[in-house]
Amino acid sequence: MQALRTQRQLEGVISANSNASLAIEQMSREIRTGRAFCDNDDIPLDSNQTNPFLGASMICDPYDSDEIATSTTFINFKNSSGTFVQYSHLIDSETGYGYIAREEQIGNTAAFTTPARLTAKNVNVEYLFFTGSGWGADARHHARVTILVGISALERGVEEGVTRFQTTVSSRGGGNIDPIP
Repeated sequence: MQALRTQRQLEGVISANSNASLAIEQMSREIRTGRAFCDNDDIPLDSNQTNPFLGASMICDPYDSDEIATSTTFINFKNSSGTFVQYSHLIDSETGYGYIAREEQIGNTAAFTTPARLTAKNVNVEYLFFTGSGWGADARHHARVTILVGISALERGVEEGVTRFQTTVSSRGGGNIDPIP
């Protein structure tokens, strides 16, 4: 009985870790081709478009290529399709457990989609932080984004414990100002 219980717990931890790894990989792929990284909605990207997402933990200066972002629980940027995307750490209102969410701008409006859950219900995201450098830089510079995630498995009998993930992604998408055609 103990062996079966231990096996079930181990499978729960492996499943949670695999799911978190997939979510981090999805974020990394989109960040790698993104530009205009910020955790603030005040940053102008060109003469007639501003970031639709809300937040005010720092101001990104579009001409400051040396700015190092303070740790934040969300990040938004323009993806390779030219759509604003935001990744964030949200709390499930039913269970009280955390998860990684993705939402994106709807067309050229200030509206955005309902947050889509990236992590499974058997994963509790304890924390999600983003930090890096080159956020708000002009198109000659590329941002570097570090993703830090702590997760725990929501499997009955699994001891308290947090698995920590960290990865750094260099953007190939350029800086903050849209390239001149």
